Amino acid sequence: MDAVSVAVASGRDEVVLGCLSVLALAEACRGRLTRAQEAVDSAAGLVVEAVPPPPALGLARAWVALDRQDLSGAGSALAVAGRSAGPRDAPLLGQVALLLRARLKLDHGDAAGARRLLRRSAAPAEWLRARFEDDVAAVGLLASAAQLDGHRHAGRRPRAAPPAGTATATTVQALLEDAHRHGIRGEHRASREAVARALTLAEGEGLRRPFARAVPEVRSMIRTDPELRSRADWLRPDRRPTRQHEPRRAGDAPVVERLSERELEVLQHLSALLTTEEIAAEMFISANTVRTHVRRILGKLVVSRRHEAVRRARELHLS
Repeated sequence: MDAVSVAVASGRDEVVLGCLSVLALAEACRGRLTRAQEAVDSAAGLVVEAVPPPPALGLARAWVALDRQDLSGAGSALAVAGRSAGPRDAPLLGQVALLLRARLKLDHGDAAGARRLLRRSAAPAEWLRARFEDDVAAVGLLASAAQLDGHRHAGRRPRAAPPAGTATATTVQALLEDAHRHGIRGEHRASREAVARALTLAEGEGLRRPFARAVPEVRSMIRTDPELRSRADWLRPDRRPTRQHEPRRAGDAPVVERLSERELEVLQHLSALLTTEEIAAEMFISANTVRTHVRRILGKLVVSRRHEAVRRARELHLS
């Protein structure tokens, strides 16, 4: 945050935007999805119309969306990031973009496509590869990993307890692997406790991906155990992370009128950080029509800026 403070003091929005974008990506990588989303929202308010946002901003949004299993949102964010020059000019951002694209393909069930992406890439930085260890193993590119099938974690060497500061996703993944190993040994109480801890830890960040990719035995336990099923209610796609269920602030005016289907579609594109021209191209309408839709959205949500509309829509579960 020191760099952001210095950037704010400079009075240059483009500097603040760049710092917030990098901060958002760093927080996403650490598994702090709520903080990452907050940084994304703050940065979105500084995006200049008709100028593509920094690639790090789109990558951060894609990372959060993937971890929360919003695959459509992740695809849109990666498309926005791909239209910026950054990933080609910054090797690290290029590696992040490629690995996120591979992760998206894997989550869509296209393991072969993910494998092709990873095979033609340069070896990623060690810290970054570690974040995607299970995904790399899933496509058969990690020689030391067991083949991932119905028992993909049973044959893998147990991980050491994650140290303090470990990314949330890594810790949750380790707990789910522990649960599976306990289950194989018939230690059902320990298995259940590990799953419960994983659910509690992941809920605050809305971290769904480790559960979506958990072995069938663990997913079955969550479905059939009444208490675990109750704790896992937030895993449903229509549920929001606990921290986002905030009471409406006194200064927030109520929505004046329901948004039309077309306005909701524009709002989805706004949340993906598309420019007016990009929205027009996506929807096959003119830029002036997009601006008209945006003015109506702002009026109906009783806000004055696009990023405020995105925030209000998220609070109202409209996007």
